[in-house]
Amino acid sequence: MPQSFPGPDGQKVNAKGQAYLAALKTQKVTFMGDTDNSVALTMAEYVCNERRKGTDPVTVKAFVTASVGPGTKTVAEANSKADKVIKAADEHYC
Repeated sequence: MPQSFPGPDGQKVNAKGQAYLAALKTQKVTFMGDTDNSVALTMAEYVCNERRKGTDPVTVKAFVTASVGPGTKTVAEANSKADKVIKAADEHYC
């Protein structure tokens, strides 16, 4: 985990984390039960790490879709939210 990751010791979110979270908020993207943004930030870390490894984008989207899925009503909505998470991570976090 990055040093700026919010955890038990209450570390603050760095500027790129704040920009990423702001982008998600603007697009009304939330993760069910993620009151401390730890899931959202974990997804940003995941997307960026997998990009660096060259992981197939379909695999990355499937994992992100599974993480946002519980807070959605349809598969299309989950896919749309996953796209927004990935885009926000690419533009603001990676």
